Amino acid sequence: MLRKVAAGLGLGAVAALFVLAGAAYVDLFDRVELTTYDWRMRLAADPSSVNKDIVLVKIDDAAIRQMAPTFGRWPWPRLALSFALDFLHRGGAKVVAVDVILAEQDKVIAEYVFDPGTPGEEHWTAKQSENALVESLQRAGNVILLADAVYEGLADGVADKNAPDWPGSPFHAGALAEP
Repeated sequence: MLRKVAAGLGLGAVAALFVLAGAAYVDLFDRVELTTYDWRMRLAADPSSVNKDIVLVKIDDAAIRQMAPTFGRWPWPRLALSFALDFLHRGGAKVVAVDVILAEQDKVIAEYVFDPGTPGEEHWTAKQSENALVESLQRAGNVILLADAVYEGLADGVADKNAPDWPGSPFHAGALAEP
């Protein structure tokens, strides 16, 4: 009986050593992979192959903090996106792709400095902010909205007669997209 217990304990100890050794071995490879990842990515990068005609304008946490004095907390009013689209249009952008979810009606009512050369501030309502975005989109004519930017004109189940008319996308995925 004692021999069986000793054999079981011995086999258990050997199995535990194999498991611990394997875990340490895997951890070693993970550490080497993570330590050398940045170095390997720098070696793989080819700066000469970068297309200088493509520019990414991103809205990240740093941008939101930096623009907080002007546009407040996220989500920004549609007016902020309108200003950006107007700027890109004046700069000669060929195509602008916007990947921002505009799921709800703009509820922001705030004051914005529209023209830095003009003293004082202009007051913009949420409706004016939304209309400015619609006008900027129409004026540019080269903007692809990658996210849902459709306001159906329903607020609390009541139809809004003054809702901007958003034309549907000319790109239809049909059966290729999931419903």
